[in-house]
Amino acid sequence: MKSKQVKQDVPQDVFNQWIDLLIMYKRNNLDKNVTISMKSLNEAMEWFNTMKENFMKNSSKDDIKQVTDQLVENGIEKNKINKALGSL
Repeated sequence: MKSKQVKQDVPQDVFNQWIDLLIMYKRNNLDKNVTISMKSLNEAMEWFNTMKENFMKNSSKDDIKQVTDQLVENGIEKNKINKALGSL
C-alpha cells in the first residue's frame, strides 16, 4: 500500500528539528519502527511531550536549571531550551 504524499514547504531548521526528534525517539524506543513520516513524527512529539511533563513534574527548579546549564554548555541556545520546557 502506497502512502499518500503531500508536498509541503517546511523551513530547513524545522525539518532538522524534526529529524533530531525522530532520532532521539528511536534511540529511546529501540523496539519501534521509526520512519520519516507524519505518523512517526506525531508519535515522537507525543513521547517528547510526555517526557517533558514528567521531567517538569518530578524535578526541582535546581535540577531543571542544572540540565538547562548543561544544554547551554553543549551549544543549545537558552531561548530554544526555555521554549521547549516552557517558562520556568
